Amino acid sequence: MGSPIQFERIGERDGPAFYELRRSAIRAGCVGYYTPAQIDAWTNPLTDIGLQTPPPEHFYFAKIDGEIVGCCSLDVASGRIDGMAVSPSYFRRGIGRAMMQHLEHIARDFGVKLLTLDASLNSVDFYRSQGFQGAVVNSYQSPRGITLECVPMSKSLVVA
Repeated sequence: MGSPIQFERIGERDGPAFYELRRSAIRAGCVGYYTPAQIDAWTNPLTDIGLQTPPPEHFYFAKIDGEIVGCCSLDVASGRIDGMAVSPSYFRRGIGRAMMQHLEHIARDFGVKLLTLDASLNSVDFYRSQGFQGAVVNSYQSPRGITLECVPMSKSLVVA
């Protein structure tokens, strides 16, 4: 990867770009982990509830040379990571790792002690490689009314 990754806050006008990135990442990355019906329901543009207004403060696009290559979000009040997605053409090129480093840096700046997330089944190994722990498959009820299997995971930021 030649150019550095830049992080840019997602604004209200960025909903369509965010949802397109999210849809393409789910459709490319979740095959074999979820049924085609689950993937269709998960990515149906008619059930998108739209971006929270205003979008969360720490909700970012990752860009390379102006091209959106990923997105990520951190709620510093709760330590919750959400909205992680990487463009399929950038899978396995370090984008996810760079986004995690970006969010962890912000979390540490805000004194967050514990990061949590619900990992989709296809992303569990990635989060483990980033120091997250968790193995029990649970059901996640999305704001869109879709129930999906996930693995709740956490990572302590407390230095021992």
